[in-house]
Amino acid sequence: MIELAVFLLVQTVINLLFKRFSNSYWKHLFSSFAVLAFGILMLLYPFFMVNFYLSNYKEGEIKCGNAYIGFAGFLWIIGTPLVVLLQYLLNRYLLKPNRSKI
Repeated sequence: MIELAVFLLVQTVINLLFKRFSNSYWKHLFSSFAVLAFGILMLLYPFFMVNFYLSNYKEGEIKCGNAYIGFAGFLWIIGTPLVVLLQYLLNRYLLKPNRSKI
């Protein structure tokens, strides 16, 4: 789904910005909390997206709750492990803090 790709892209961009514009202390602090923060955001993300879709609902269209339940289930079952895995890989290879400066 495109929503998962957008979330992963935003997550990667945030990590790249932290790599580029922060010192080693902030990189270490960010990498320590990023897995938990992005995991929680991914658990809340389906609620925001369903609210967005329902607010853009046009009269006369069929509104089915099963599609939204499936959408949320997909993002929770597939998306949350992908987000946590991507953040782990970004922490390990992209945000390697220099331990001597911490």
